[in-house]
Amino acid sequence: MFVTAFITTGSRAKGTSTYDAERLKAFLCDCAHKCLTCLGDTHRYLLEFGANAKLRIAQRYYYQALALDPTNGSPYNQLAALTGTVNYGLDGALFYLRGLVCGAKQFKGLEANLKNLLDRNERLFVRYDQEVSNLVLPELSQSKATERCAVYHLKLVKAFLFGDMGRDVSDICQKALQAVQHCLYQPVQNEYGSPVGAHLPPKTMMTNMVLILVVLMEILENDGELQRLRHSFMLLSHPRVLIPYYVYMQS
Repeated sequence: MFVTAFITTGSRAKGTSTYDAERLKAFLCDCAHKCLTCLGDTHRYLLEFGANAKLRIAQRYYYQALALDPTNGSPYNQLAALTGTVNYGLDGALFYLRGLVCGAKQFKGLEANLKNLLDRNERLFVRYDQEVSNLVLPELSQSKATERCAVYHLKLVKAFLFGDMGRDVSDICQKALQAVQHCLYQPVQNEYGSPVGAHLPPKTMMTNMVLILVVLMEILENDGELQRLRHSFMLLSHPRVLIPYYVYMQS
């Protein structure tokens, strides 16, 4: 009854009425989107309270909402909250960034939530950066090298989006590049000095790092920040990153 009243147009005096098909479609699409998002929220709350719920069900509802209306950023914000610290925060950062460029219906809290994530990462960055000497990163264990790679990458995101573009950005780019090289290129040596492999991070983590740079380039291009765009593209296209990344992802 409510839907009919909402979309009915025409002249009551003449006893006629017509249905605006486009208005009806937009209204129903919005209703379905809100229902799917709320269902995802319900399962996310159940997970937070330790109830017998499954992560993938909440994710599925959010993805269905995005499939219905990819210009609405709300599900991206919820997906970011759902990932927590997966891949050292890279997954959450990617969802927030995608929400910022999704379209006209941008979720109001996205930018603030992204800033909070990057501020939390800042503490880890300060800890790792204290160990750097003359822009040369020290060797670390596999797990620590992987974490450092993500930390420097997120620091780069913060510098591009919310920091000043001074000399420090070039230093961060160089350190982030070294951190990726430590994970993909430089071998780890055993107690006898023989190489035994590499700091191999999860493939999803490396993929999300590349996607984060792609979304960053879209944001910076829209803002007309060509110098920032040049910095991020150089990091993404560096052969010592691109070649090992390609080989690693094909393995």
